[in-house]
Amino acid sequence: MVCAGSYDLGEAALDLVLGFDPPVGSSFTLVSSNAGEPTLSPFQGLPQGGYRSVPGGVVFQIDYRANDGDDVTLTRIEAAAPQLVSISVAPGVGPESGLQVVDVEFLGLPGVGYLLETSEDLLVWTPGAIEVADPAGRILIHELIPGTQSRYFLRLGLP
Repeated sequence: MVCAGSYDLGEAALDLVLGFDPPVGSSFTLVSSNAGEPTLSPFQGLPQGGYRSVPGGVVFQIDYRANDGDDVTLTRIEAAAPQLVSISVAPGVGPESGLQVVDVEFLGLPGVGYLLETSEDLLVWTPGAIEVADPAGRILIHELIPGTQSRYFLRLGLP
């Protein structure tokens, strides 16, 4: 989009669909403005420097002050794997009695969705939910595992 004056994104949603795999460092101009002023409001849930991911593990970072200071661009970045912060396992109580309660915290990129997968043997992985990192990058996972299950593995990565 090319703007001849000031513009306001009005908290519009930004949905990305790729038809190819752009190389890391590729930048795409969404709004090219000659107004000399950055947008009055960002895309919904996507602050300056925020991240958005698409299937295939492709992550972009947004810049509302790109080029001459008033353009909006998305740049493909290399996203590091989320880091394990803490893990706790405890016997369930009350309605969770007979289960093992597993709480895991990871640190990833704020606003990016990560795919949670589980396995009992490290060979066959079952995809689960997409967990979105909060504004601080935290991903909290709460799993209930049958108390009779001796092995249970979790992994988190880009979808």
